[in-house]
Amino acid sequence: SIYKYGVIALAAMLIVFLVVFGVTFFAGSALGVLIFIPLLAAVGVFYLAKKMYGALDIEFEYSLTNGQFDIDKIINRNDRKRMITFECAEVERFDKFDSSVSTDNYSTRIFAANADSDSLYYFVVNSQDNGKTIVIIEPNEKVLNGIKHAIPRQMSIEVFGRN
Repeated sequence: SIYKYGVIALAAMLIVFLVVFGVTFFAGSALGVLIFIPLLAAVGVFYLAKKMYGALDIEFEYSLTNGQFDIDKIINRNDRKRMITFECAEVERFDKFDSSVSTDNYSTRIFAANADSDSLYYFVVNSQDNGKTIVIIEPNEKVLNGIKHAIPRQMSIEVFGRN
């Protein structure tokens, strides 16, 4: 929230300064034609602030297809980036995530969830591209059910029970 409000406040101050500067400095002089430069800069500040503010709108999309789990990061509802892809059958560990789980011993840490959530789970995957990776997610019931059937059976029994 501080970042969002800071971006808005800083952009508003810069835009006001540029408009006031442009009108007072260039309007009364022989260089009145150059008044568009600070106004153009104000438009640029507005565009940059909008881009920075939108960069905070982050969503994660989980896709489980035929045992392959994909995680995409969606920024501002239009920029999509694939974070990781792995086979659920090759998962080394899957369990509920809490503060007792250490993330220090992994070469890559992927946090693809809302930090305030109580229903976090994690995968430990040995990826060719990233090495030993911990992936923290916030799945809904449908995704959990798919994971339950895709991970190795013994791991599924340990996490979900025999249901």
